[in-house]
Amino acid sequence: MKPSSLVLALLIVAHPAQTNAATTDPEARNALRDYSICVAKHDPKESEAVLLSLIPNEEIVRRHPAVVTPSCLTNGAELKMPGDYLRYGLAEAMVRREYAIGLPADILQAEPLEHYEISESDYQPEAGKKLSSQKAAELMRRRQDALAFQFLSIFGECVARKNPAGALQLILSKMGSSAETEAFAAISGPLSSCLMAGQKLALDRTALRGTIALNLFRLAKAPRLTTASK
Repeated sequence: MKPSSLVLALLIVAHPAQTNAATTDPEARNALRDYSICVAKHDPKESEAVLLSLIPNEEIVRRHPAVVTPSCLTNGAELKMPGDYLRYGLAEAMVRREYAIGLPADILQAEPLEHYEISESDYQPEAGKKLSSQKAAELMRRRQDALAFQFLSIFGECVARKNPAGALQLILSKMGSSAETEAFAAISGPLSSCLMAGQKLALDRTALRGTIALNLFRLAKAPRLTTASK
């Protein structure tokens, strides 16, 4: 597969994580897992840089081309993923790579994480310019997507911070296994309490694992609170 084709095959769609065939099909989940493990093994520094950055999804390929590599796709396969799924896959791979035997003992002292900031001006028409109904709807969709990304990131930090050990067991469990089901049950408290009253979250297991893995990794790498700031 040519590199130019790979960029298309690894297109990071700017839509929020949601249930679809690309993320619930066992073969698709396994393909994402295998690809991410391969990338994390061959370039852990670049993988970490992606996970610790707050750049938009569509910027990952341009700024971190090393995580888009033909050598990690087998038999000319294509891998297409929505939203944060490249980050999610890399996060799981890096957590298993670095923390399989345990998380940092002081992870609960991690400073609050930064999350994607939304600039309302990015979703407003230029001054004096009237948008067509189609373009106005596109701006609204992009804003909703940005809000969804922000919410999922904050939610993932909340769950990982409330039960880091349980979050780790989830990431170490095999996807689609009884161990995964048990791990989800073990963190059901944070999964519920990290939602505000009346909020509902419709995500597939890949997205739930992913946002928890991403923020667990970020917490493990975050600076620690000083005595004065506690």
